[in-house]
Amino acid sequence: MHEPEVAWMALEQENAAAFPILRRLPRNERHTASWTDFQLGRPEAEDFIRRWQADPHTLTPYCLDRRSRSLLFVETAPGVDLCAVHPFFYQAQRLCAVRLHSVPIPVVLAMAQDLPAALDRLILIHSTGRCGSTLLTRLLQAQGDMVTLSEPDLYTQLVHLPEQATLELAPVIRAATLFLWASLARGGPVVLKLRGIVTYRAAALAQALPGARSIFLYRHAADVVNSFITTMLPPWLFRLARTLGAERLPTRWLLPTPHALRLAPLLADRRYRPTGLVGFFTMAWLSKMEAALAFQEEDGFAAVLRYEALRRDPGAMLEQLIKALGLEARGMPASLDQVLGVDSQRGSSMASRKMRILDRGDEARMNQLLAQHPRLNHPDVLLPGSLEP
Repeated sequence: MHEPEVAWMALEQENAAAFPILRRLPRNERHTASWTDFQLGRPEAEDFIRRWQADPHTLTPYCLDRRSRSLLFVETAPGVDLCAVHPFFYQAQRLCAVRLHSVPIPVVLAMAQDLPAALDRLILIHSTGRCGSTLLTRLLQAQGDMVTLSEPDLYTQLVHLPEQATLELAPVIRAATLFLWASLARGGPVVLKLRGIVTYRAAALAQALPGARSIFLYRHAADVVNSFITTMLPPWLFRLARTLGAERLPTRWLLPTPHALRLAPLLADRRYRPTGLVGFFTMAWLSKMEAALAFQEEDGFAAVLRYEALRRDPGAMLEQLIKALGLEARGMPASLDQVLGVDSQRGSSMASRKMRILDRGDEARMNQLLAQHPRLNHPDVLLPGSLEP
């Protein structure tokens, strides 16, 4: 991901600036949020402190712009509930934004000192991706007093930066999180469901957000790989690629970019010889599982659970999870069956296609890759300490 730059904005700016949004540019849901999501008009200097004090509930942090050393906020119309507009929070922000505010980092840090610090009521959901994490947020939200945000994209940006840069940005991450919390103006716990790749920065986020509790959710590797492939491209295209032999080509030939390594860091490990898309998504699953295992062994996660256990007995799993998080149990929500019966990402291009595209050969190649790992060496591995019904 390139680091965005606003050419006419001075690097050492002291004042915030407000940009009218002339047009929202087409973006798919795999794109990481940046100012380039919009066609912007000419900026006007503003007193952001006064603007925030006048109406904080129409302003939410959108992303960092490291070149201008600013935190970017989107402004939405009064009364818009971004939690109800779209399955993904960053998409709701983009769709509803009417203005973009660029606020210098020193101003952000100074303002954050006066915001309520409620990080002990913050819950972060990490996952392998395509494993029911959006479903889990809805189950938690059905408890009644929780606010759940699915994929605020500020945190996704951290994966595209060196880990040391993430650690250095800890005060900014904390400040942005406090702004997000204050904008929501809710009294109960806030749950942030993060994109799966943010698992690689779980430890750095834990340092930036002391008191927050983290969850890790995972699923059988073959199901995750199958879901990613059927979501990312038409099934007929994958079958054609497999027939033409593209799935037998080394993954590093098909996906040679640095971006692929950020999504699946273990691609750099020469022990593995992944081929095709199956190889890529297998290595992405394994990379996130390895990162989660390392963080878990540092007692980083308050709870670890499997999608299969969640589906088998959602009531028991939700009860255990609430207890592990140290929250007050409110009994099973009456809407539980309704939540389980709906695709959590319905209305999004990431909605499940509910079809099986992997064949036995694909799964055999996947199993051969996993067998190279000393601990996570089969697709249905059980992480230590996983909650069970």
